Amino acid sequence: MRQRSIRFISAAFIVIVGHCLIVAILTFGVTNKSVAQRDFISYWAAGHQLVNGSNPYDIQAVQNLERDTGGEDNQPLLVMRNPPITFFLVAPLGRVSPKTGLILWLLILLSCLSVSIWLLWRLNGRPENRFHLMAYAFAPALACIMAGQVGIFLLLGMVLFLYLHQSRPYFAGAALLLGAIKPHLFFAFGIVLLLWMISRRSYRILAGFSIALLGSCALAFHMDAHAWSQYSQMMHAGGALTERVPVLSVAFRFLIDRDAVWLQFVPAAIAGVWAIWYFWAHRAHWSMI
Repeated sequence: MRQRSIRFISAAFIVIVGHCLIVAILTFGVTNKSVAQRDFISYWAAGHQLVNGSNPYDIQAVQNLERDTGGEDNQPLLVMRNPPITFFLVAPLGRVSPKTGLILWLLILLSCLSVSIWLLWRLNGRPENRFHLMAYAFAPALACIMAGQVGIFLLLGMVLFLYLHQSRPYFAGAALLLGAIKPHLFFAFGIVLLLWMISRRSYRILAGFSIALLGSCALAFHMDAHAWSQYSQMMHAGGALTERVPVLSVAFRFLIDRDAVWLQFVPAAIAGVWAIWYFWAHRAHWSMI
């Protein structure tokens, strides 16, 4: 037991030092201008607005903040498009400078990635090989970290759910709050999960998610009572529905009629119908892992 403890402490120390080294490399020579060119700046700006009692979705105010940080006039405007339930993540960033916030943000992202990889290793029976370490070189993960995107939080939420849904269903449901940061990505998954809970009469996961969601909404209301209406206004005025994003749904819409916004929801609807059919056909032996 003593030898195992020493090995665990040594491994933890190596991981911490490694993370600090990676962050130091990523942030070496970072300037305000380079910080303003990452997606991270939108989360920092939203946090800054929140701690100062202002609208985190105010396009003009966010643009002024990004310009003051070092952003250029011809640079695309980066406004946080995540719903107010994300406030618990971004609010602390508003209390530090952009460069300090970026360093802390990268450390958190790397830690979340490491926890996800470790849990996936355990879920797969703790194999003796070290192939799971190749996940650190997974291109989407590296892209999220370099840009300071929230995709790593989505990964952690899903891995925690898979790891805890049998032994700790309440905590597994609460972990799904991280997936709610970008709910459109989990539309088909959410349908299947709801059907699975109904078929098994297991509602503890739903209870855990509901409690976490209500807590997050209460925190958002405490920080900004008008957050949801401000979010709705930003989504309409900020051009989110007319932006040409390189994804299947938007490409489908622009291929047929770029003005028919409803077309980009067709692929999601098809995916939802297919998910219902696939789950129902395999419900007798369905497993979440």
